[in-house]
Amino acid sequence: MASGSDYRWRTFVQDFPAGLDTETDPRKLRDGFTPDGYGMTPIYPGRLVKGSAPSGTTAVKSTSTISGDVWTWYFRRLWRATGTTLLYNSREYRDVVLYQGLGKLSFTEDTNDIITFLPYDSNMYVGKSTGGYVVPGAMSMAGNYQHGDIIEALKLSTATHAIEMDGVVYVSNAHGLMALVETGVVPVTSKVLDTTALADFQGIPLTVDRQRRWVIGTDKFCYAADLKRLFRFGTSGFRYTTRTLVATNSAPFLVGGVLLVYENVGTDQPDGELKYQIRIDREWEDEVTVQVPYDEGSRNIIHLPFETRERGREFTLRLTDLSPHLQVSRIDIKTALSFDTLTGVE
Repeated sequence: MASGSDYRWRTFVQDFPAGLDTETDPRKLRDGFTPDGYGMTPIYPGRLVKGSAPSGTTAVKSTSTISGDVWTWYFRRLWRATGTTLLYNSREYRDVVLYQGLGKLSFTEDTNDIITFLPYDSNMYVGKSTGGYVVPGAMSMAGNYQHGDIIEALKLSTATHAIEMDGVVYVSNAHGLMALVETGVVPVTSKVLDTTALADFQGIPLTVDRQRRWVIGTDKFCYAADLKRLFRFGTSGFRYTTRTLVATNSAPFLVGGVLLVYENVGTDQPDGELKYQIRIDREWEDEVTVQVPYDEGSRNIIHLPFETRERGREFTLRLTDLSPHLQVSRIDIKTALSFDTLTGVE
């Protein structure tokens, strides 16, 4: 049996902001991910902060209008979609239509019109409501283009539901957020299959923040490509849920306290507020509201009111509200167990 001296504060979670992962067992989830979270802004590295979806920009396109038709300038030539056909002009001609060879590429596997086309790396993505296509080597000067088979996972309903960033085409459709890379299709939202959460990623107009390398789904989601983390905003409010601690031998254990390390942003801010719940084994306990005093320090500590409780085999904490000027950098728990004996902690 552990002695009283074995009880001490140990870091529980500190890899913020936490990306959404509803599919991994919360007892096996790594720090840096949450099984149930929304309203957490990715703007502040290393911090858990309440916020709304960031804003992005649409792609910059250069176009030319010839005889009333609008053409788009990619790979030093003009392109235009009409019905099931993608037309392409000779290279370097912007003011007159002078087709190179056939000057067209047909997508007649079905009768649906082409909705959009986007360059990525040296290739072209062509999207329809039934699927997407890849035109390899679209940068080629020869102009004798072909395309591969239809890829159903890359379908889209509206042109704004696809965007390119850093040589990758992202498409938001009924499957969630999909990425088209050189090696094939990557289901970005494969770790978010909960129907309520996935809805925030389905069929959403996309913009990007190229400096931060974010793909942004209007006010619904943000995908941080460098971190490979998803952040959800479609549900109003804020929630952050920790991974679940479980003793590897399934023996009951006691968490004797919880503290948060935080910083206030801005000057002359009022005292903040947070709300939280804990779960011992299966049932969430009543929500508790805590007043957080304003302090200009960067490593302030707030202890959550936490009475001695019965031992349990699982422990989970979730924050259900957080004042926007509070930035949490770490959550510690007090326990007698070494984290080496807890499957929820690396």
